[in-house]
Amino acid sequence: MKNKSLMLLLKLKEYMIKYKKYLIIALIAIIIFISILILILNSNKNKIGNSVSNLYNGGIATVEGNKVYYIKYGENAGIYRLKNKKDKKITDETAYFLNLYKGYIYYVELNEKTSEFNIIKMEENGKKKETFIKNVDPQMITVVDNWVFYFQNDKLYKIRTSKKDKIKITEENILNYAKMHPESTLSADQ
Repeated sequence: MKNKSLMLLLKLKEYMIKYKKYLIIALIAIIIFISILILILNSNKNKIGNSVSNLYNGGIATVEGNKVYYIKYGENAGIYRLKNKKDKKITDETAYFLNLYKGYIYYVELNEKTSEFNIIKMEENGKKKETFIKNVDPQMITVVDNWVFYFQNDKLYKIRTSKKDKIKITEENILNYAKMHPESTLSADQ
């Protein structure tokens, strides 16, 4: 029995020496494959604020991990966070087109004093709220890959989440648009 085990170990050692180069190449290929898979799975994490289909329906909810952020209308209106089966009110504003992106909530709200629609940016916890863009059209906004897409005077614009580089995308009036993925092209209906 000892001789068989010893013989098997010697054959295994001989096999490993003979095919060492191929084993190393195979191991490197496996490591590269796993690395690429991990990068792909994590590459879109938090690169888009909400799904296009949800935004077309008013953007009333968005999900990140085990947290759901949603808009409640009517009595006790506001933005809520559902986590571990517990609701927490984040803000009292009536909001539209909710986007959650890199720790911030972006949404459109009606300023009742000025009757203007504005894009609001605030931390997930409801603190540090700021008017991000004033006087926008009451239409869908989308946050994708550090850009906020929005309408102003029926024209489509984009601006970085840092408020730099405001760009008018088109001079033509746009009815609808979709930016579903950071690498996808923008599609628009006139």
